[in-house]
Amino acid sequence: MTPKSKGDRDELKARSDDAEARRVVLEALVRGMVAEGVFDPTGLNEEEVRRKVPRLCLKLLRKSASPIVWTTTDRTPTLTKEARRFQNQGLHEIAILLYATACEHWLNDVISALCKRRNLNREDAAQIIRQVSFPAKCTWLLKLLRAPAIKVDHLKNLERLMNLRNEFAHFKWKATNTDVEEEGDQAKKFLATWKQTLDYLSRYRRRVVYRGIRFRKRSKRRLTAAGSSPRLTS
Repeated sequence: MTPKSKGDRDELKARSDDAEARRVVLEALVRGMVAEGVFDPTGLNEEEVRRKVPRLCLKLLRKSASPIVWTTTDRTPTLTKEARRFQNQGLHEIAILLYATACEHWLNDVISALCKRRNLNREDAAQIIRQVSFPAKCTWLLKLLRAPAIKVDHLKNLERLMNLRNEFAHFKWKATNTDVEEEGDQAKKFLATWKQTLDYLSRYRRRVVYRGIRFRKRSKRRLTAAGSSPRLTS
């Protein structure tokens, strides 16, 4: 039945907003707890996850008289969205800058989650992220943390992305022959096939950090592969 009065419509909207807020918070909690290694959703359907996580949260919060809840925000969706916008506008070097930043965020999230699962504290994880180089994070550090290796083709694309980013970010004002391909042309050519690696990285993170979990916004929800969201962890 369609609400007739403005008051009825406002009440219906408020209820809808409350339900949406609860959904967003719960899904953020699930992803955060999975990433932290506090909760394993393997073998559970979505309704089972939705029942178990609130109970587990209460159990964890009751362990301390003054519990501390840590929150983090995933900015990779915004960075990649803006990168695509600049790419579509022909501003390929700016797109490279944003894609490279998104990849650093992505990799640091993976490393952070893996460190916590190996019982390293936050300070140690932060120091590793600060002091280990990007190429090392992509290779031997993942191996040390017992994570799957990044496929060689995508590893080469990541290296090329960072080189293009550095060439633009640390521009040397070098004169070049007009017959030589300019940096903007190199960036454009690289971005033409970059989406394959971007999709691969998303799947890798989904599998390694979130253990394949994702919620669909449907009446009959099923647990599938993970998307990006804010993470709320305790």
